[in-house]
Amino acid sequence: MKLNNPFVTTGYVSPDYFCDRENESGQILEAIHSHRNLALISMRRMGKTGLLKHVGFLLNIQHENKALIYIDLMPTQSASDLLSTLGTALLHARHKEKNILEKIVAALSSLRPGFTYDSLTGQPSLVFNVATENDFNLGLRQLLALFITMRKELTIVLDEFQQVLEYPESRIENLLRPIVQENPQITFIFSGSDKHMMETMFSNPTRPFFQSVELMYLGPIVTENYLEFIKNHFNAAGFDISDTTILQLLEWCRYHTYYVQHFCNRLFAKSFLKINEENTNQLCLEILASYEPLYLTYRKLLTTHQFALIQAIAVENGVSKPLSGNFIKKHDLKSPSSVKTSLVALTGKEMLIRSNNTWQVYDVFFARWLEHTWKRLNL
Repeated sequence: MKLNNPFVTTGYVSPDYFCDRENESGQILEAIHSHRNLALISMRRMGKTGLLKHVGFLLNIQHENKALIYIDLMPTQSASDLLSTLGTALLHARHKEKNILEKIVAALSSLRPGFTYDSLTGQPSLVFNVATENDFNLGLRQLLALFITMRKELTIVLDEFQQVLEYPESRIENLLRPIVQENPQITFIFSGSDKHMMETMFSNPTRPFFQSVELMYLGPIVTENYLEFIKNHFNAAGFDISDTTILQLLEWCRYHTYYVQHFCNRLFAKSFLKINEENTNQLCLEILASYEPLYLTYRKLLTTHQFALIQAIAVENGVSKPLSGNFIKKHDLKSPSSVKTSLVALTGKEMLIRSNNTWQVYDVFFARWLEHTWKRLNL
């Protein structure tokens, strides 16, 4: 499949439009081949889902007897939703088999299965009703048993796995752990974008999944590899772009995969024959202007002190010691206790994140907008 714009911002297309991650792909494939369960942790929009689907693509073309089933748990709100999503994934994975729908319904008849259809694709979805822990245990065991009859070595990816902690069923981890243990023929990859929650689930001795998986962290793509990827795609389309310009846009996007892809997608669409600092700076302003209505809404949702703190962190391009007297005095942030309270609130709203002992604004474009707005008022 050939795309008009090679910089993909959603989903996974093919290796031609996927940058690097050779080491990470190799590490995941090694875990799969060795039947080691894995927990993959990364910031949101760092390319975690694309990497997992790339691994699935590689498995599909390299090993006829292996298959990867990807399941996104972010939309789920309960144990019923989890089983329904898993059942739908099973239905789609085995859709070519005769009477597979009848087999699933018969195996889980006690959960009163129902059906819905996607209004856009027409694809069917299964819906199960889980009323008790026993319902969940039975349903999950039956579904995994049906997965195993596919006669392939299966890897099941449960993406945004930390979402199960939001379910009303408080014992969901306790229910899941023994069923995972009972199915060693299935490799499980638990991936998530909330570092604290994921680490708590898999590294806390009091939790059911303690030391049950290999931990893997996903960071930015290696600069040299991303530079080559970007340059090759622009040059192949007849556009001239220098290494210096690419490095500048990578820095502006903080080397964060989604923001780099979004920026390059829009830059490619401009069809500048020669890309330089002037037209990339203009695109920066266009991007900030397009998001400004949203960011003004953010401003209304925050207290005056919370907004002042998040803007100060953006202006500093990250802060390692936000409670220090120098930082507080420089940005007129009242007191350390006020800063601490705002840090907790902004982290809870997923607007700030602490990475490598540095506090940063989670949304890179929001950070750049905060920085740009501050400079307009102070310079």
